[in-house]
Amino acid sequence: MGVTATAPGKLFLLGEYAVLHGAPALLAAMDARCRINLEPADCWRVTARPLGLSELILADDGAIPAEASDDVRRALTVFDAVRRTVATESELRPLQVTIDTTAFFRGGHKLGLGASAAVAVALTAGLHRLLGHPDDPATVCNTATAAHRLAQGGEGSGADVATATHGGIVEFAAGRPAQPRAWPAGLHARPVMTGNGADTRELVAAVRRLATTDPTGHAAAIRRLADLADQGRAAVIRSDIPGLLTACRASLEALATLGVAAGADIVTAQHRALAAAVAETGAVFKTTGAGGGDLGLILAASPSVMEAARRAAEALGHTCPPLAFGAGGVAVTDVSATVR
Repeated sequence: MGVTATAPGKLFLLGEYAVLHGAPALLAAMDARCRINLEPADCWRVTARPLGLSELILADDGAIPAEASDDVRRALTVFDAVRRTVATESELRPLQVTIDTTAFFRGGHKLGLGASAAVAVALTAGLHRLLGHPDDPATVCNTATAAHRLAQGGEGSGADVATATHGGIVEFAAGRPAQPRAWPAGLHARPVMTGNGADTRELVAAVRRLATTDPTGHAAAIRRLADLADQGRAAVIRSDIPGLLTACRASLEALATLGVAAGADIVTAQHRALAAAVAETGAVFKTTGAGGGDLGLILAASPSVMEAARRAAEALGHTCPPLAFGAGGVAVTDVSATVR
């Protein structure tokens, strides 16, 4: 039996950086989905065309071949971490693996939607189905989180994995089950491409260094971001759109302050120009995730304001991809094409 598993990307609404210190974060699953196909085979083979791989034959146990280049190893880091993690639970037989992350790119630019977390979740869920495990989101999330951290050298909050697993709007705090939240009625949102991509690890490392060089300043910055995330969380629960917009506007300022202190370009000059242009329409712009050149977020309280904000962003040369917020979580389809 073969299976197909899909999982969505994510965007942070609030709680970036602070989530690494136990604060709650709000995230939305986005309808850019990775797709994993798994079929029984006579030997392990993997195809991931967006990553430049086609019918690559793996070792007998599915490990990356010893002679693989550094580029191949980087491309298969998440796959190999999931394979190793699941293999500690059950014996794996050879598979033909196809990984499709095309939806996470636009014009050759990686959107910054958490493709690696989506791959970890979809691959874990697909392998669990083949192994006959129950379709249990909590188990998939726990296994995928362990694998994703293994791939990242022990780093990461797990928020992106939780969002890819459960879908919708998620409140996440480390060590606690993810909580589903309803999208506030009347809130309008669009992602916006703000640059040429960013190295999340470099930005996070810079903020981590700040904790050593200026622990007081680091603690104050994280506390401010945590407070704003908590305000935004409460606003979402109350469907208080003005309160949420205020928290998001202040969060951009707090992220900018953190970036300056850490010597990291979390909020770039492009971000500042975009925020000013969007503010003139009555909407709010904020970075999302680690910041830098990845996707940003525009929020507005009405369709007309959102349309004006979109035009303002595009006038500055930015693109607002038509991605919907609150997409469904991981889904697995077997050969009978029945999603369970």
